[in-house]
Amino acid sequence: MIQQKENFPLKNWEIVSVNPNNKNWNWKDLFCFWGNNVQSVIGFSLIASLYLVYNLNFLIVLIGCLIASFLVYIFANLIGKPSQKHGLPFPVILRTSMGINGARYIALLRGLVGIFMFGIQTFFISKSIGYLIRITLFSIDSSFLDQDIFLYFYMGMNIIDGIAFLFTLLIQYSLFSKGQSANRLFINFSALFVYFGLIIFLILVISENFYEVSNSFKLSLNIVNPIAKNNVLPLMTVIGTMFAYFSIVIVNFGDFSRYVKNEEELNKGNISLVINLILFSFLTIFIVLGVDIILIKNMVQVDSLLTNPNDIIGKFDNTYLSIMALLFILFVSFSLKAQNNQSKK
Repeated sequence: MIQQKENFPLKNWEIVSVNPNNKNWNWKDLFCFWGNNVQSVIGFSLIASLYLVYNLNFLIVLIGCLIASFLVYIFANLIGKPSQKHGLPFPVILRTSMGINGARYIALLRGLVGIFMFGIQTFFISKSIGYLIRITLFSIDSSFLDQDIFLYFYMGMNIIDGIAFLFTLLIQYSLFSKGQSANRLFINFSALFVYFGLIIFLILVISENFYEVSNSFKLSLNIVNPIAKNNVLPLMTVIGTMFAYFSIVIVNFGDFSRYVKNEEELNKGNISLVINLILFSFLTIFIVLGVDIILIKNMVQVDSLLTNPNDIIGKFDNTYLSIMALLFILFVSFSLKAQNNQSKK
């Protein structure tokens, strides 16, 4: 009788149940996790645009963001609790309802979205490193960048962009080779570091322009009859936009919640999303308004409010400020990379 060979196509040590000793995440870790997701360059531009650019009712935007964050809280708990209880990632939990093959297709779709996000984050990181290299070379010798070697491009990149791209890949490889404990520490440090940087930048912006920024903020508070019928569609749009922004995180959340200590810590950590969203929103609004006032005072021509951090950096002729802002962008981008790595562990 021929003995059949054992075959375990579903065996993967990355998706087995978490060792109980490794369940060391608490609500503070989840606060930093949600903070990292709010603090991205896209998040900054999106929140600033909703409040200041589209002439929406301030209360409608605020209420819409709060409702969206509450919906994210509900769905994050629905997806996160089974993973927290059993220590299993979302694709494995999904097998109980969709079967093995069905879960594979969903995991594949999630992977395609992850590849798309990987490309966006790699672009921001490599561009930021490229800018830092250029600033460094220009500081050493202002004519160095005029050499012919920097005029040759391949696939839209010159030698500096190529070096920055390769360096980015090496750093990403280093992040992906780390365990969940190292990723957790980096995510926590990055979230607090970026908040610290935003507060410092806010102080610099409004220190000499406090009254102007306050008056500009009051003028932006369009709160006339927020319950009018014509505000229903904008409210639904804001809710849908903010919920869609966090939808990728929701699908991956089980991969993080399986490291949380208990359900109580999970609930407290998820509700911290609301705190992060409110804190980051007000920091964003005051920074954008303050920067606009400073640019007007310095007679810098701008067509509209600048809501993109990269555009804001470009309008300030300040090397140290540019380096500081680029470093914060790098930390935000790398922390999102660490989260992507964590979702595969």
